[in-house]
Amino acid sequence: MPGWLLAEGVKATHVGDPIPGWFQYGDGVEEDDACNVVQVAGAPIEPDRVYRVATKISDLTNGQSPPLAAYYSTRTELLPSHEILINIHALLMGFFARNLWRRIWETARASHDGVAPEGSPKKDSQDVLDAMDTNNDGVISVEEIQAYLATVGIHTDKGETALAELVREFADVTGDGAVTIEDLERFANDEGLLHEEEDAIEVRVKTPTTDASGHSGPTRTFESPPKRAS
Repeated sequence: MPGWLLAEGVKATHVGDPIPGWFQYGDGVEEDDACNVVQVAGAPIEPDRVYRVATKISDLTNGQSPPLAAYYSTRTELLPSHEILINIHALLMGFFARNLWRRIWETARASHDGVAPEGSPKKDSQDVLDAMDTNNDGVISVEEIQAYLATVGIHTDKGETALAELVREFADVTGDGAVTIEDLERFANDEGLLHEEEDAIEVRVKTPTTDASGHSGPTRTFESPPKRAS
């Protein structure tokens, strides 16, 4: 979405009394007293820059923000197709699983000798395996992750393993379906830290173009990164 449209679209829902469709935004966005957007992602807004916006498709066309509806109703080709939409529930669960695995990692690493010093990736990985692999088969299973969740303050029903399965998916850096010492060592070396769905988009700035309204600026394409190596 071009910066000028982002500013006009947000302002239209913020001026006057609160209305349905009031646009919310994160900490990196700031408005002045007149409801003009002055910063995006912590930097001054650029009218001709194309920004990436997370919202519902209906918010762009339902008329609650007239500038957005006027722009996208006549440029339906700019609306993302259903094939590339991201399920917000899966996105949030993936984000939660990623951060939970990091908590599990630090707790398991510290549990080996009571502290969590900066060791070598190999030693850290072995400490985590020793703490979580209760049956000593060399693999951290969904059941073992499920049992370890309580250690970091997460209590779930024994029959509800969806969260543990997501954590296992994230911890399985090699993508072979099992969490082994190889996965742990690669994680310790900062490999495989991105969740495939959450971070599936890589932004590349291209040469400036002109949109249908005559506003010029850089366009951005969104490409999936390479699959994990096995």
